[in-house]
Amino acid sequence: VEVNLGDPEFRAGRVDSLADAVEREGPIPFSDVAGGDRDIVVQHLGTEDGEGWSAFDARVAGAARDCAIQWQPDDEEFLDPCSGTRYPADGEGLRQYEVRVTDRQLLVDLRRG
Repeated sequence: VEVNLGDPEFRAGRVDSLADAVEREGPIPFSDVAGGDRDIVVQHLGTEDGEGWSAFDARVAGAARDCAIQWQPDDEEFLDPCSGTRYPADGEGLRQYEVRVTDRQLLVDLRRG
């Protein structure tokens, strides 16, 4: 994964590889993608590799890093281990980032959220 500190756009990787990884292991956490403490989660809920992507914060604003949401595969939702709050599979309720697929690469716009 190529990350240049301060870049407004994060290249998460090839959508086919990412989709396979999400299917096998669940949503993918990326730590510190903007050169600070911005940890995000990349989720795929589409039926095709090139669609159904979302990216969102891995924890509630201001929460400690050890309060990062945890995927609950049996319930198909996320759990905040510190507050007990549950979030749906698409991360609704957490800060969302615009994503796009270009040349089979998933790009996350870190400027918006």
